[in-house]
Amino acid sequence: MLIEKEINYIFNILDCATHKIKGHIVSHINANTGKIINDNPIFEDFGDIVPLFVLCKKNSFLTNEFNALNNSLKKDFYFSNKKFHSKNIIHTYDWSDLIYGLILFDLENKNKDENPHIKKYFNLIEKQIEKKKFISTVAIKFFKFTYFLPICTMNGCAMYPELLIFKEDSNNFKSNLMIAKKIIRLWTENSFFKKYNLFPDYLEYLGKKNLFDKLCIMIFKKQINKKNKSVTLFKQNTNAIASILSVYIVSKDKIYRDLIYNWYKSLKKYLQNENYLFINKWSKNEKGLWEASNAQLVDLLCDFHFYLKDEYFVFEAEKIANELIKKIDKFHMLPSTEKSDKAHCDQQVDFAVALIKLYKLTKNEKYLNNSIIVMSSIKKYFYKKYGIVEYVNIYDKTESTELCKIKFLILSLKGWLAIKYHDEIYKNKEFTRLLNDR
Repeated sequence: MLIEKEINYIFNILDCATHKIKGHIVSHINANTGKIINDNPIFEDFGDIVPLFVLCKKNSFLTNEFNALNNSLKKDFYFSNKKFHSKNIIHTYDWSDLIYGLILFDLENKNKDENPHIKKYFNLIEKQIEKKKFISTVAIKFFKFTYFLPICTMNGCAMYPELLIFKEDSNNFKSNLMIAKKIIRLWTENSFFKKYNLFPDYLEYLGKKNLFDKLCIMIFKKQINKKNKSVTLFKQNTNAIASILSVYIVSKDKIYRDLIYNWYKSLKKYLQNENYLFINKWSKNEKGLWEASNAQLVDLLCDFHFYLKDEYFVFEAEKIANELIKKIDKFHMLPSTEKSDKAHCDQQVDFAVALIKLYKLTKNEKYLNNSIIVMSSIKKYFYKKYGIVEYVNIYDKTESTELCKIKFLILSLKGWLAIKYHDEIYKNKEFTRLLNDR
């Protein structure tokens, strides 16, 4: 496969998708014409950008993106994603990849001390844990005043423990590890988790409430009550359990190993269908559909196998992968959901990477060959002259939109690099981390 050709294709597009004045990469362009549709930055995806640009030796792109991000955070480190929220609303889900990118940038530049922005984010997390025994993930901004609401979404904090202990040579590693453990304790002391061993979408706030907190809870009572008792597998649960795995890797504490086993046991009990695939949404009153995001679970089970030294998890990963491959055999791409007639570009890449990780562990050529089939379909059906389209019809292979989300174009690099450097997986720690789907 002409991997270098695909890498050059992507960076040639990025060269044209750069803000001419501010220097940052824009968020959306037209895949067929190259016209910039949305010139907002993609700072919330900085963690996706850094490792890929480093591996491809695109230092000028990386430096420009960091400088633009750094200038923005100096003005206001309470980053708000304008593409999805009002400028007055903060959701910390947008911070996870941002912080991850800053950490990776520090590592690449051999910075022993944490970036000042990272310190601010970590200090905020620590203060919330110590003062309220809670992590708020939603805030409202009033001019220069920011108020964090008594709402904790799992996707907003799921990566925090992993991020806190990512730099093992950090001067603050021991204290960060303590905070990470406190966060996990907060998650697992939740009444819903105690009953089901699964993380609910929202964690209930049990701390002392002022008048504004009470008002907020009253306004959002219906939504909070529903989300406290519902489960979303991908991101909310998979990122949280990946954080627990990262704490186990550095601590070797059996508590975290047991949490992983109990979580997966419950996952199979409540969310797995008869064909070994997992639904994405579950509550006592409703069940969802399986999604292409099962690929993220294959990825995660490969990590469980490698770090927990248990063959059980690679067998489980194979069951899921084999079912998904049946869809590939039929359509040459993976449908987004059980009943969808569309395939999503990023889900194809995630599956291609997961298959390569599985190939590395099993040496089964089937997984390598199917990974190549998936990436070939990306090239044939999703790549257009000026970018990647987000959705393609699985039957007639036509795109349903001309819109190119630049984040997904960059992330498609992971598939090519996984194939090219597959021998480095689980051998090279940094490269293996690059392939993680968070």
